[in-house]
Amino acid sequence: MNISNPVASEVTGVNFTFLCKEDITKLSVKQIVNPATFETVIPGKVPVPVIGGLYDPALGASDALRQRCSTCHLDYKYCPGHVGHISLPVPVYHPLFFDQMLKMLRSSCLYCFHFRMARAEVNRFECKLTLIQYGLLVEAAELDDIHPKVRRGGEGEEDEIFGSTDMEAFYAKRERFVAKAIRRHLRSSGLDEGKVMSVAEERRKIVKEFLSTIQAPRKCNRCQAQVSPVARRIWWSPLISCRISPGFRKDGYSKIFELPLGHKAQNQNAQFGFRRPNAAAMQKKPNGIQEAQDRKGAAGRLLHSMEVLNNLSRLFEKERGILQLLYQPREAISKTPKTLTPDMFFIHTIAVPPTKFRPPQAAGGEISESATNKQLVKILQACLTIRDYNDRFNDPETGADAKPTIISGLMQAFVTLQDDVNSFLDSSKSPLTGAALRTLEEGIKQKLERKEGLFRMNMMGKRVNFAARSVISPDPNIETREIGVPPVFARKLTYPEPVTEINHQWLMRLRIHLSKTLLTPDALCLSDSKSKKVHRHLLDGDVVLMNR
Repeated sequence: MNISNPVASEVTGVNFTFLCKEDITKLSVKQIVNPATFETVIPGKVPVPVIGGLYDPALGASDALRQRCSTCHLDYKYCPGHVGHISLPVPVYHPLFFDQMLKMLRSSCLYCFHFRMARAEVNRFECKLTLIQYGLLVEAAELDDIHPKVRRGGEGEEDEIFGSTDMEAFYAKRERFVAKAIRRHLRSSGLDEGKVMSVAEERRKIVKEFLSTIQAPRKCNRCQAQVSPVARRIWWSPLISCRISPGFRKDGYSKIFELPLGHKAQNQNAQFGFRRPNAAAMQKKPNGIQEAQDRKGAAGRLLHSMEVLNNLSRLFEKERGILQLLYQPREAISKTPKTLTPDMFFIHTIAVPPTKFRPPQAAGGEISESATNKQLVKILQACLTIRDYNDRFNDPETGADAKPTIISGLMQAFVTLQDDVNSFLDSSKSPLTGAALRTLEEGIKQKLERKEGLFRMNMMGKRVNFAARSVISPDPNIETREIGVPPVFARKLTYPEPVTEINHQWLMRLRIHLSKTLLTPDALCLSDSKSKKVHRHLLDGDVVLMNR
């Protein structure tokens, strides 16, 4: 970097996201399809990796296997390693976002695919989050003072409830208020991308309030009944004609069940002719899945991950504004925002780490695969099981009496694949218990959490007298650009500061008043007959160059 040239731009923010299916596919150099790692192992000889296996030469060189990388053609000393991928036959739930995905599913109406919350409330949260994105805390608080018009009745008459036209005017009034506040802010200060703690805290409060509010209503307040004209003339009422969506329950982090409606709710929906859209028709499922899901018992109907994905896709399409502000706030206020999809809640592809991060283990003269490979092998085996069941179901020679057994095995294979992916990413969400759980290999989440123990838990926010430290996590006392240096080091380290016309008065005060704390015993250094230097201690704000 040439410091003589002025810098015309700066980094104002960093976003951290998960790799999507397209990103993993672009990074990958090989699709892993074979659960077998080595060919026939001969004692005393180096095993040969299987092509398409977890130690495929395309994923990197290995010293233990004596193989050169087939991607970059370098040996193990210079090969950086290359990523592979496993394509899953069906999408699986992301274990880290499972609870939030279930919250979105429970809050949506399965008839109109909007939030069951009233539109006025959704609009209020959307306007508030938009203002918060620009740092307008005062305007966000003033938004609650805008109320819809209510036409007052005469003496002895009740007030008339506002209609749809009045509500549209109310929404337009809110949006004009938001647009005016943003224009005034941009004219005065421009778009400030800096992070302010008060703004971030207020946004967290609003998001928390929204996520707790959307699950409250049992009946949908958005959609109206699509009933026949005869039924509408006789029975129509805004309170009676609300559609009732079924509830959901989870079983661990692998299964979601749709609870059956009660007889009263079923009769109400049937009486008004409510027809629920078939989300499964949006995307073709593997053969036999719909037949297995139609079997509904008292425990509810087991939902396939693709049906959940389709339901959430329609919700994200209908409620794009508020959900964009929730999950992509910077994209929401950009001129060309990217399309938001619920794919963040699902996993379509598993990234396989390079061979150098899963080195084969040598014990007793024999070479075995890494413990990290165990869960990846289970995922590959579950994928092959699903494909085998699907091929058997589509086989013309398969009889009708054998298909229920195949369907049952296929559904169980889906659950097994979900459990294996959960264990690979987060071992705490594995269905195993007791001794089996203790022998399970740590998930990726647990391996990352190990890094935070000593520094994050013992040094954050505390005075440390004998260890210099920087920010390891959000710290209340140190900025990300600062280094905390203990006094025992600060009094030993000195900085030779030249005496100039600008700083000589300040250095003189240090010499006279603060020599015991800020200056060394031999502080004054005569480098030649003209220039002088003062060796002072480190002070707050000094620029240091450190080897991290």
